[in-house]
Amino acid sequence: MQKKLFQWRHLPFLAVWLVVWNAHALSPADVNSMVFGEVPARVEALHKAADAADDKTIAFLQALADDAVKTQGERVLVVRHGKAQDPITGAEQALPTDADDLINPNFFRSEVDNVLAALKLFSKDEK
Repeated sequence: MQKKLFQWRHLPFLAVWLVVWNAHALSPADVNSMVFGEVPARVEALHKAADAADDKTIAFLQALADDAVKTQGERVLVVRHGKAQDPITGAEQALPTDADDLINPNFFRSEVDNVLAALKLFSKDEK
């Protein structure tokens, strides 16, 4: 008999775990792991970053979902309204003419969407 990966009885535990877990700052290693490499490793890095996501992590995940991430060699940039920003510091930078669009396979794209949905589901309501 095949074991199910997710069972509904685990949902309360998952909710408590997500709420209690401490947030950490997005690091360059986190960004590079989600952008460069093979898709399974990128998905693992995505889930690791989402486990303790802060505002910068959520903003970067949204940029991934919006196809707003570009690369230039080992450099990662978030491009919004024609302006490039460093995903870690938020500092504006000149958009290099040779920056490449980040290509996300459908599987990775769906994982980003799922993580963003889960983070929104368990986020604090703004008043």
